[in-house]
Amino acid sequence: NTAVEAAGGGSHWTLLLYSRSASSFRHYDSQSNRSSRAAATKLYRAVHKALAAGRDCPLVHVEEMPQQQNGYDCGVYVLMVTDSLCSSAARSWSKTARTRSGMGMSLDFPAEEHRLSTWLTPKAVSAFRAHLLDLVTELRQRH
Repeated sequence: NTAVEAAGGGSHWTLLLYSRSASSFRHYDSQSNRSSRAAATKLYRAVHKALAAGRDCPLVHVEEMPQQQNGYDCGVYVLMVTDSLCSSAARSWSKTARTRSGMGMSLDFPAEEHRLSTWLTPKAVSAFRAHLLDLVTELRQRH
């Protein structure tokens, strides 16, 4: 979203993730371009001091991010990447909690990003978009 000053501005969605345990910010963009990088960098600069609390937390633009093949699936990519990373973090947290060593839990981001590149395909995105539509339709019918 390149119009970061305006709520709902811009026309492209990306994900800027902050990982306290990994001491980094990671930018996921399914349609890599300079304006998206610039917007992510601007947001990073705006929130870095508040979130990082003096720690060195670099911004990493994820190069292995799968790229969309059309001009309208960026939001679906953001949802799928968010879901995948949160699911992996929950599994990691669960394993860490079981061993009672909950401090220092961290995702292996390069491994997670490589995994994304193997399954996050246009076909998977199309199927997820159809699933979301079915979910919205079902919820509308219930309420």
